[in-house]
Order: sequence, then C-alpha cells, then structure tokens
Amino acid sequence: MHYQPAFIKHPNGQYWLFYKSWNTKEYETSTDPLVKGNRKYGLAIADKLEGPYIKYDSNPVIDFSGRGNNAQLEDAFVWLDKGRFKMLARDMGVFNHQYGLYMESKTGKKWSEPEIGYFNAEYYHINQPPPPKYLNKYGRFERPQLLFQNGKPTYMFTTSQGGKYMTASPFIFKIES
Repeated sequence: MHYQPAFIKHPNGQYWLFYKSWNTKEYETSTDPLVKGNRKYGLAIADKLEGPYIKYDSNPVIDFSGRGNNAQLEDAFVWLDKGRFKMLARDMGVFNHQYGLYMESKTGKKWSEPEIGYFNAEYYHINQPPPPKYLNKYGRFERPQLLFQNGKPTYMFTTSQGGKYMTASPFIFKIES
C-alpha cells in the first residue's frame, strides 16, 4: 500500500514521488503487540507528469526498522533548496512520537540522520484541556506542510487532535529565519 505522497519536480526534468509504504512483515511475525507493521519511504520516478511512475530499484529510501523499538516515520513533506533535498516528517519513535523529523539528502535516495524538525504542542506553550481517553494523538503535530514565499519557507501548517471540539485542529507556525 502507498500513502501520503510527497512530490517534487527534479532539476533534471523528471517527476519524483516519495511515498509511505507499509511493511506488514513486522506485523505478521512480531511477538510484540505494539508492532503493527513498519512505515518506510519509497521513491517512484516518471519522465512525464502523468507517468508512468517506476519504483526506484533500491527502495526503500528511508527505513528506520533497523533502529529497533519499531521506529518509523510518516507524513513526509519534501522540497528542494539550493540543490539539496529536504524533508519534514512526523517522528514515530526515533526521538519519540510527539516531534517532527528533519532530514537532508544530496541525491534524494540516501538521507541524513534525522534531527528534530519541530516539537510538540506543549513546547510551544499551547495549552489544551486534558485529553479525553479516546484521543491518542493529542498534542502532537501531523502532516507538516510548508508555504514558500520568494523561494523561502515562511509558514508551517500542521494539525493535531484536540482543540475546542476535540477533533483535528489546524496550527500555523511562522518560520523565523
């Protein structure tokens, strides 16, 4: 299965589509009840926007499963900046399950070690009432997206469970650089 694509037009004219895939092997063979499979990122490339998109032979391009503790990522946003690929994604066990990850790549096929890209709601002094028991994603930001103005990221858009109606609430952060 493929989810949450991140799309760029490569400087060479190709169209690159990064996608989250789901490895069910860990789910089917794990004795740990918390392991529900492992999310990895693959790459598919096309010469034309409408495709066909061909999967990169050395997929996955990002795989944290070897780190242990079911570490993974999702919700990637990819962009190019001065010839380098950059990525924001939601952390799922590299640092914790609350932060965002930031990575870079020269090629888009081999990525740097993840750094913290953004923190949880509490870090930004966003005070919410205590979460009801059914909100297991409360306080963490998901699906980060950037707005670029004059070639520079100026705002990050994301969402979190909670807010006035205890559903998904959007959050917008001004990027100061």
